[in-house]
Amino acid sequence: MSKSSSYVQLAPYLLVEYIYGDDSTSFLASQEKLARLKNAYDNSQLTFLNTSPSRNTTGNVLDFTAANLGGVDWVILDKNVPVPYITQDVKLTYDDLTSILGSLNVTYDTVRFHLQSGFNLDNMEGLLFQLYVKEAQSGLVSYLTSSAILKGTDRYVFNPNPIFVTDRIYDRYVEIMVPSVKSTNQAYFSNPGNPFSIAYQYSTDNRGFMIDTQIYVKSFEIASVALTNGVSFFKTNQTYEVNIRQEDIHSDVTATIQESTVGDYFEYFASYQGDFPTVLIEDLNSQGGNYVIVHQLNVIEQVNTQFLMTNTLTQVQSGNFDEPMLFRPILKYAGISPSFSIDYTSRIYNTENGYQIVKTSSITSFNPTKYGRNTEKIALSNVTSPLKVFNKVYGGVSINYSSVLPTNNFNTVYVPVFYDSKTLYTGTTSVLAPGQDPLDPHFNSNSIYFAQGAARLYLGDFDQYILFSMKQYVSRTNSLNNIDLSKLSLLIGFEDSGGKMFTYAALPSTIENPLSNGEIVFKIPSTVRSKMGLDGSNVKNFYVLSDTPGTGMTRMYVGSVDYDINMTQEDARVKALGSQAITLQTLLSSTTSASATATGSSVSVNLSSPSSNSSIVSQLSAMSSGAISGAESANQVLTPVIPGFTTDTNASNLTAIVPTGN
Repeated sequence: MSKSSSYVQLAPYLLVEYIYGDDSTSFLASQEKLARLKNAYDNSQLTFLNTSPSRNTTGNVLDFTAANLGGVDWVILDKNVPVPYITQDVKLTYDDLTSILGSLNVTYDTVRFHLQSGFNLDNMEGLLFQLYVKEAQSGLVSYLTSSAILKGTDRYVFNPNPIFVTDRIYDRYVEIMVPSVKSTNQAYFSNPGNPFSIAYQYSTDNRGFMIDTQIYVKSFEIASVALTNGVSFFKTNQTYEVNIRQEDIHSDVTATIQESTVGDYFEYFASYQGDFPTVLIEDLNSQGGNYVIVHQLNVIEQVNTQFLMTNTLTQVQSGNFDEPMLFRPILKYAGISPSFSIDYTSRIYNTENGYQIVKTSSITSFNPTKYGRNTEKIALSNVTSPLKVFNKVYGGVSINYSSVLPTNNFNTVYVPVFYDSKTLYTGTTSVLAPGQDPLDPHFNSNSIYFAQGAARLYLGDFDQYILFSMKQYVSRTNSLNNIDLSKLSLLIGFEDSGGKMFTYAALPSTIENPLSNGEIVFKIPSTVRSKMGLDGSNVKNFYVLSDTPGTGMTRMYVGSVDYDINMTQEDARVKALGSQAITLQTLLSSTTSASATATGSSVSVNLSSPSSNSSIVSQLSAMSSGAISGAESANQVLTPVIPGFTTDTNASNLTAIVPTGN
């Protein structure tokens, strides 16, 4: 999928990248919950926030938010201090809007503030970033974010693909997600006055935002910081401001990369309205400027469970815009890699003023041997001299073919099937989970399925059997479909305390666990927990792997492993996962409901190991039924209550003090 971005220089050391959102950055407000800050020091203008659990997703939370106290004076509203400032100052009001806007589906844009390589906030103590839009009637503004970073912050993301603009390199950035102004305005003006909308709740007069408002981006340099009772107060001096359109005016420009149909290479080019960009470049040059296209290709190879960037190519195109560029990668790990990807970035760049139109796309190939260091050769055995090959028309006795082919001279060779791991979901449970029929350990419509990285196993000090149900999500039909694993050699892998991988093969396919419907059973020995070094304070990874001769080991799924003493936390963990955990029943009921938030949790049960020579049914029958009745059900672990904040919807106000541990 091609992403649309706008780049603009905000300060000499600061580049702003504004990435327009789409379906992949749309979330239910019940997952990325919404809050609002009202500042009486600043004409009671409002600031959009997400609640604290969104710290690592949107990054737009109260802990990072700075409120203006008048003039150049500001305060950071970090609540992780002994006495949060928000609980003391009556001119600052924080409202959790989850109960009002929880059913909204919000599309987010992403803004990245890229810092120049080598810039270390010299002669300043930090930076403050603001985005705001103009309200429709009041003459005031509404802030989409007001986020501060101080020296020593851990909020920087180091960019593995630094950005080159003119003579500067930008190698790290701060990322914040804000609601799409375009989507917000479309929703509001289709039903003006609707109180269950962002534009209504985040405008001072509930009249929404200007339909054609720009997005104003502003940065402040922080001159000094003072700490009082753990609260950071600061003063600002130098400011910079630019504006960005609320929608991509170049949505008909895309980055195209494709495998050639006439040769062993890839074609890549910027496209305009589905064709080459010749007309676009001519039109841009006629408006003033000298436009070129800067192409950047990054080759990423899969080696076991790692994805390694092994090649980078940057190329400037100043003419022949009606032809594709050609690229043949030379892969380092073609003999052992099951797949590789090429990430492509196309920049239509004005060399006179630095203006850019930036588009990105990606392609994945499952045929890496074609692009190895050496081209493939046909090996001929026992050949000591050159061969002459003749086509001879045989004029002798004709050969009669039987209509029935013999069957005893053929061997069946299975070709491995590859699945896009980004669309794989898995359900996981102990074979003997509470309430489950031990003679029929299959999953049902209420079983929870997890996206990549979300499933968790709980291992203890006894042997146990773990059942996985692998399914592939198909967006076209909004369904989780069975996948046939019967032709694959499957393993489960763990990392020991030294980081070395060790694996166990899946149990053979039986009537009870037919691999043809995506269900796999693994026997996990009692020694695994101690070998991994799990002690209840750490979490490690597990991997479901496919090991096929000729293609090597491929990762199908990755999840996490914890000590089973923490098993009671699973219910709360699943509920916090949001769209990464889903049930078949809720998936089929509605595509827009909050069904992605799971309502239950699978509980692993530690069992002593029966004989592994019998079938699964026989093994289950031989196990003590007391192992089922003795298992404890999972209890939800309540979210810690912080003084000054409450999740109780019956509270008289949202700043009521709630004793810790209630």
